[in-house]
Amino acid sequence: MEIGLTANRGDAASHVGVANDLAALLHLPFERIAEKDAERSEAWMNKKMGFPVFIENAEWCERYIALEINDLQLSNSPAFVRSRLRAIGIEPRNNVVDATNYFLHQTGQPSHAFDADKIKGGIAVRLAKAGETLVLLDGKTIELHAQDVVIADERGPIALAGVMGGQATAVSADTKRVLLEVAHFHPTAVRKSAKRHNLHTDAGFRFERGIDKENMAGVAMQIAIHLEAHAGGSWTGVTSVYPVPFEPRAVEMQVKELTAFAGLDIPGAEVVAILERLGFGVEGDEALKVSVPGWRNDVEQAVDLYEEVMRIYGYDRVPMNGKLQATLGTFEGMKLRKSENVLRQFLCDQGLLEAATNSLHPAAWYPDKEDLVHLSNPLSSDMDVMRASLIPGLLQSVAYNINRRAEGVKLFELGRIYQKTAKGFRETPTLSMVFWGSVSQESWESKPQEIGYYDIKRLLQGLLVRLGSKASVDTIEIFKAPKAWLKAADISSTVWCVEIPWRKLLSNKGEGFVVVSAPKYPGMRRDLSLVVDTATTFASLMQVVKTVKAPLLQDVRVFDVFEGKPLEAGKKAVAMSFHFLNPEATLTESEVDSKMQAFMKAFEAAGATIRK
Repeated sequence: MEIGLTANRGDAASHVGVANDLAALLHLPFERIAEKDAERSEAWMNKKMGFPVFIENAEWCERYIALEINDLQLSNSPAFVRSRLRAIGIEPRNNVVDATNYFLHQTGQPSHAFDADKIKGGIAVRLAKAGETLVLLDGKTIELHAQDVVIADERGPIALAGVMGGQATAVSADTKRVLLEVAHFHPTAVRKSAKRHNLHTDAGFRFERGIDKENMAGVAMQIAIHLEAHAGGSWTGVTSVYPVPFEPRAVEMQVKELTAFAGLDIPGAEVVAILERLGFGVEGDEALKVSVPGWRNDVEQAVDLYEEVMRIYGYDRVPMNGKLQATLGTFEGMKLRKSENVLRQFLCDQGLLEAATNSLHPAAWYPDKEDLVHLSNPLSSDMDVMRASLIPGLLQSVAYNINRRAEGVKLFELGRIYQKTAKGFRETPTLSMVFWGSVSQESWESKPQEIGYYDIKRLLQGLLVRLGSKASVDTIEIFKAPKAWLKAADISSTVWCVEIPWRKLLSNKGEGFVVVSAPKYPGMRRDLSLVVDTATTFASLMQVVKTVKAPLLQDVRVFDVFEGKPLEAGKKAVAMSFHFLNPEATLTESEVDSKMQAFMKAFEAAGATIRK
């Protein structure tokens, strides 16, 4: 079975939690191991007191169990532990650390093992003090914030509460005595500390969503028994500080209100049975008083219980008449979507592949940009601003393909870029394209040819024609990716880029793409060679052509460009072909010659020299 874990279901971030749901769905018996020995484990909490524990504020830590285990023999874990950890992507280390990981994933309760001989004095759960630092287990040194909750001994912090332990008290091959921490830290405090120091851990993931405070003693006892059996240890002292005892939340609901909400009749007995299979305590048959267990922190009101019943009962059992009533109209958005699809189809036909990249970027991509849209609650430093360009994401896709020995990469993306303005925020629908490598693959007929500026310009000209846009291709910038972006994406060669606010192309609409039949009459071609300044563009030459009324002129092309002797410095020769066609009759030589004379006069008036 494949499951999807939503952010509110912290209980399902464990094998026990998933098993509970499957048992409820499949009508199978289910019993929580920690709950089975709950009474015994709470009595076990009254054993000899071990390390002294002080909690500065119960809001940050509602329960703390410190379990002292002596005479440990560190070695490899049993084969069943190692194989199960590897099955979920965790590499085994030793029988003590493996035990904390094993029961974390089984029960959803994080725990941490300190080397007890490296702790000086007792344990304090407190806020960090100004100037305190901590070297974490991964070797990273962090400067603690005044709102960070830490675990400390007499010398200072030894762990960032709920996130990661410190290196100074880590379990090593020489460890003989362990202090096992099983605690409940405030979800918000853990989340803020993890975000503040850019730390993402399995323990933090569960604390952020809320854990089951009720069964902590049972989990601690499971770990102790496991270490006694597989690490030779003996647990000699337990300290349990419980300033905020658990009180189950009570939620009242009416079966008839559930029926109205769901749109189908669910028998009261079935409602009670489903809730009980899910672990809720239920009193009543129609007016229900439901006791919420400690592991279901997400259930707060009656509608939450409606969802629990319906998902197990089955949304597919809600009756439908098989009809869909809808009103469809036309609006500007539909026209834009149609043009967008035309654009997609054209680019795919030209051999480009469509990409979809992340809309969150690191701010480091845009060091000089002042109108970035910063996230107030970024997931990480690599995703802290909304993208101001689609190109960085596409460059990372290019790099991915280069690393897999691609010969050429042509990608496009249709997405939005984001900008902060004086009036708020702006989203701009944008088309971006990137080109790298060969135009075509190497074969026996020809060698691979690198894609270049004019290859891309031809593609853009075709795109404008296909969209029916009168916009000039020369208004679209074709540029090489900046060196800083290439370096960030780990690309060492040239990548050509295009980025267009593409809807502006549609504001200058022409007739669109028109299909015509083949001509009945033959056309004529005339060639003309001009000497012009080297800075002269094809667009400026076409402006001269447009000054002459020539309805029979079908197309103008440049087929050769030459610079060098015998031409003067600063000059170039441009050879152009003029294609004429009369769809109603056969062209005559005189018709074409008269127009060519008019073109030559226009070019000479514009400063060009006719080569003869």
